[in-house]
Amino acid sequence: MLLYALLSGYFQIKKVKKITVLHKIYEISFGGFGFAVAISRALLLQNSVFAIPTIYIAVIYGFAVFFYFSPVISLCMYSITCISITVLFPVFHHDLVQLTFAQDILSNNIIAWIACVINYQRYAKEYESQRMICDKNERLQAKTSKIEKTNQVLQYISNVDALTNIYNRRKLNEILETEYDRCKMLSKNIALILMDVDLFKSINDTYGHNDGDRVLAQLGQILKNNVGKSDKVGRWGGEEFLIICPETDIEDAFNLAERIRKIIQNSEFRLGRNITCSFGVTEKKEPDTINDLMLRADKGLYKAKEGGRNRVEQEK
Repeated sequence: MLLYALLSGYFQIKKVKKITVLHKIYEISFGGFGFAVAISRALLLQNSVFAIPTIYIAVIYGFAVFFYFSPVISLCMYSITCISITVLFPVFHHDLVQLTFAQDILSNNIIAWIACVINYQRYAKEYESQRMICDKNERLQAKTSKIEKTNQVLQYISNVDALTNIYNRRKLNEILETEYDRCKMLSKNIALILMDVDLFKSINDTYGHNDGDRVLAQLGQILKNNVGKSDKVGRWGGEEFLIICPETDIEDAFNLAERIRKIIQNSEFRLGRNITCSFGVTEKKEPDTINDLMLRADKGLYKAKEGGRNRVEQEK
């Protein structure tokens, strides 16, 4: 029994995924061992109280309740044990009335076998129901995962400008509203940088819209790589870009814009010509609205254009 306990513990810990012939032999041998012990005890021990050995009866009914064998396998096991004890018991117990004993053994084995079949069918139905539930859950999880991935893709598409791979105007408006309210509640500053590509129309007219799109895409990457961790950058529309700088004053925003301006001016573009940009910088002041903030950033950009382009102008 210790060996069977150790093997059962091993199989339980290992979490067997596939039933092999070895496992089936082990399963049958466990039941067979119990029958063999019961028959041996019935043959060797004298029982003056009951005509039928009680240990044997306990084993055949216990086997029916606690083990799940197919009707064919259980029929074979019950038949073998029934024949064995019917033939051998009178040999060891001469005072036994063989016919009555055989009838009792046979009837109890038949009843136990029927109970075993009913128990197996109940188990098979429960197992099949659980398997169907698991299959449905797996399919449901797969569909849910697919839907989540699709939603993530759709969310990304709805928030990101396809050409420049940075935030689009819709998402920028959402971020600006959120950050503006947050900074206002915390009595923190917020600054905006509005950037426009200089002479972009001439780029499209001279090199074509495809090359113009490549310029915008490269500018988007430059901005994305050079803004602060808390800053949000996106394409505001056409060749205009907006940088939202939470908890930042106008001086720091001006320095950031100036640094980006120099990076763009010194970057190599595929057109074989330099690209420059103009910047308008502003910060929140009371009693500002988001619209007031954007108008001042636009005025700063206009001043930069009027001042000769490729420059940064503040609008306080």
